[in-house]
Amino acid sequence: MKTRTLLKSLVLFALASVVCLGVSSAQNNLLLYQQVTLANMGDYWSVTECCGWSGTWVRRGTSNTFDAKWRHTNGTEVTDVLELVSFNSKNGEVIIRRASLNGQYKATYQPRAKTLVNGTATWYPKGATWSARIDEMGQDEKGPVQGIRR
Repeated sequence: MKTRTLLKSLVLFALASVVCLGVSSAQNNLLLYQQVTLANMGDYWSVTECCGWSGTWVRRGTSNTFDAKWRHTNGTEVTDVLELVSFNSKNGEVIIRRASLNGQYKATYQPRAKTLVNGTATWYPKGATWSARIDEMGQDEKGPVQGIRR
């Protein structure tokens, strides 16, 4: 959490410096939106995929690399490393690379709902989709996890 707060502060400082150098406000606003949105895409993604798979994708620090784990309804478990390769701030399209399958996931990011929706993957059967809920590490819909006192 401290790292993410520091990252946000650095982004805002950098943008203030850009404004002082005379970059147009439209360019500045787009840069701010892209950087802060990427920084706010959470640490922990709860993913529901097609064909009986569900999983968690955990971001490595503030990088665009995720350690992913899936479990199938038949009990099979799989792990992999994913990379967030692009984000289109105009339409919310997110592209995530899964090198081990030589493929990619695509979805639409909804920042207010902190979700990814209408997801597809290059190896899915036609019409199959995935979605994700984005959280900060240690949080769920009930809020932050509290430490245990002894």
